[in-house]
Amino acid sequence: MGHFDDIRDSDRFTIIMNNVNHQVETALRDYVTSNNITQDTSIVDLGYNFNNSYDFTFDVFPIGSATVSGVVTAVTVDFDQNGDFIWESSIDLKFHDVFEDPLDLFDITDDTFDYADPFVISQEWSEDIRGEMFRNDQGGYDYDYGY
Repeated sequence: MGHFDDIRDSDRFTIIMNNVNHQVETALRDYVTSNNITQDTSIVDLGYNFNNSYDFTFDVFPIGSATVSGVVTAVTVDFDQNGDFIWESSIDLKFHDVFEDPLDLFDITDDTFDYADPFVISQEWSEDIRGEMFRNDQGGYDYDYGY
C-alpha cells in the first residue's frame, strides 16, 4: 500500500497504539489481580480485540477515515521478586479503507463518477507491544505503559 508507511508513522496511529496499549494493560492488570498471579513467568490468553474507525485526514490526507482493527492473544508476563512485572505480546493489526471516488478527492460533489471504480486499501501486519506494572502499597498495580 502506497500510504502504509505514512499511516504507521502518523500521529493518529501513535495515539491509537498508545490507547490500545493502555487498554491491554488494564485488561491484563484485572486478569492478574483477579487470578492472583504473582510470581514466575506466565502466558496469559488475554483475548483482547478492537475494531474502530479513525480519521487520518490530517496525517494522510487521501486516506481520510479508515478502519483499524487488532487482536492480542498470548501475553507473556514476567514477575520479579517484588511482584512487579514486565509484559510483552504482539498485536495482529488490519487497516481497511475503500477509496470510493478517486476523481472527487475533495468531496466537491455528493455524486460519484461512474467511470472511477472504487478500490480497497487493505494491509495486515503485527506490532510488538510491551509495558511494565509496579505493585503498589494497596496490593494493586500502577502502569508504566509504552508502545
